[in-house]
Amino acid sequence: MERNGFGLTRTEFLEVVKDYVKQNDLKTPFNDDTPGKDWFLSFKKRYELSIKKPQAVEVARKKAADPFIIQEFYDMLERVIDELGLHGKPERIYNLDETSYCSDPQKTKVIGLRGFPSTRTTSSSGKSNTTVLMASNAAGEKGAPFIIFKGKHVWSNWTSDSAYPGTLYTATSNGWIESQVFLKYIDKSFIPMIGDTTQPTLLIYDGHSTHVQLDVIEKALQHNITILKLPPHTSHILQPLDLAVFKPFKDAWDQEMVKWQRTHNGQKLPKDEFSRIVGKVWEALNPDIIKNGFAKSGIYPFNRDAVPEHKLDPDAVKRWKKMLANKQAPPQKEGVPAVARYTASLSPKILADTPGEGGVPAVARSTASLSPNILADTPGEGGVPAVARSTASSVAPWVLNGSMTPHPRSSGFEEETADEDEGTAVAYPAHGTFLKDEDREDEGTAPASLDFS
Repeated sequence: MERNGFGLTRTEFLEVVKDYVKQNDLKTPFNDDTPGKDWFLSFKKRYELSIKKPQAVEVARKKAADPFIIQEFYDMLERVIDELGLHGKPERIYNLDETSYCSDPQKTKVIGLRGFPSTRTTSSSGKSNTTVLMASNAAGEKGAPFIIFKGKHVWSNWTSDSAYPGTLYTATSNGWIESQVFLKYIDKSFIPMIGDTTQPTLLIYDGHSTHVQLDVIEKALQHNITILKLPPHTSHILQPLDLAVFKPFKDAWDQEMVKWQRTHNGQKLPKDEFSRIVGKVWEALNPDIIKNGFAKSGIYPFNRDAVPEHKLDPDAVKRWKKMLANKQAPPQKEGVPAVARYTASLSPKILADTPGEGGVPAVARSTASLSPNILADTPGEGGVPAVARSTASSVAPWVLNGSMTPHPRSSGFEEETADEDEGTAVAYPAHGTFLKDEDREDEGTAPASLDFS
């Protein structure tokens, strides 16, 4: 149940044990058939269990952790890395994301007397959060923070000379990122960060609405930047900054807030101090942590098995494993070219089982025009290259990639009502005709020499 996002509390677990004992009429030393604390501790130790606070994961994120979706992303990532020639070039693979930082410490614990509550003096009852946009690459290099304050304008006393070199500032009405703000970041901060734009750069980020806009895409194209968007609701398992960077960064930030409040009792954190401390923590962050984030996501080094199975949706994992178990390529028959084994569903009317020279079935010897894109000079098993050496120039829709399965009367076919006694095909591609099928023995069965599985 824990893997499905519905872990049991200790009380619920003990109730399950109690029900089990009663239903099976077991004799136990338990009071009222309910195990005690000692039994529970022994059970935990025996099966290597622990009591933990579950991380809140929305339903959409849980369902998006689907191996079909994840592997499709890895297919695209692998293809892009190959096309851009980025193998062995971690400095050209980037991730960016934004997060917010609270000016009041939230995580740091203090020492106090047992049995007495501990308090912390703050400047106000509310929480002040500021958005910061950051970028880094798979080599562990860091980009300058982009700080987004709440307000109409950025005042000079909001900036700090001690901030991280190159830090940029802006202001929005609610303190959140907006489309024009993101475009400004790409133009003024990210592009200068990558340096040589004659070399290809891969930028990976989530599909936040502010990230997906035409101006950003055009700006990226101008500077040889390829953008790869993460699948929706998968940043917790595929985004390097989310996976490894932001947690240690915020832990260190929290400790800095404790120190600052201790020396500025009851005061509100000034914006220039916020800028300074953000830069201080970002500069102190170990580059190996950033590299680890890219490795855990499987982005660099490329690893399509990087996401552990327990983080995926269990039902989707079952379907994925079943698909892998059933995914077996059909054996190639001797004397039949590979193109003749496409999986499209063809009408028996256009299938002829009379083999021609070299054992090539009539349907493979059709005069229908085939696209050069699917023609290869490499013969299939049995050494029959006849179809592969076709010189025609276009293709009937059902031949492309061997994966489409329309009915023969769909687009690309013309209908003919000739006398069947003369053996004329009932349907044929617009680009050619099929040979007669008068020798067909079974109207509902494909020729034995072809495999349409």
